[in-house]
Amino acid sequence: MPMEMVNGYRCESCADVALAKRGLDPAKGNQSPIERAQEEANKAGLTVQPLGVNQPLATGVRGTVLNILV
Repeated sequence: MPMEMVNGYRCESCADVALAKRGLDPAKGNQSPIERAQEEANKAGLTVQPLGVNQPLATGVRGTVLNILV
């Protein structure tokens, strides 16, 4: 199969064409969805918390107790 362009991605096989039709870059086909989302967030200038790290948010009051009356 000759090289072709699908949705702006270079495709060399039928599998690459299938990925490109779904809007995924065939050159990065081995990326997990989490890695892909982190890369897109970095491109957009957003900071991404690493997975498995529990940290308080940078905003809000810390150390308060929430009392809920039933």
